[in-house]
Amino acid sequence: MRLHLTEVAFQKIIFHPIYSIIIPALVGLSLTVGAFTLNTSDILASATLAANSVSKHEIKNSLELYYLDYGTYPMTSDSAEMLDRLYKDEYIESKPVDSFKIEYNVLKGGEDYILN
Repeated sequence: MRLHLTEVAFQKIIFHPIYSIIIPALVGLSLTVGAFTLNTSDILASATLAANSVSKHEIKNSLELYYLDYGTYPMTSDSAEMLDRLYKDEYIESKPVDSFKIEYNVLKGGEDYILN
């Protein structure tokens, strides 16, 4: 008889009206969260793009400081060499994440430059 009471008590708990609200809500919530899973490659791409944007701004400022100190912009058309020079002379604290995507061309004998 004791087992029978336990089964009845269990059924009363499981089929309680509050559970008819909570269980579907939890299932719906888990489906909603699953629908909005984060795509880490998109997040990483956005972070890299933002970092490069900041890096280009920092490089432009550093080039202007370099020009004030030397009267010319770094005389090279190699982006890596220009970044090495700015880094070595402590105009920039670190090199950009995707430095190979930066194009630098010096113009007018060091009087101007293009940075893409």
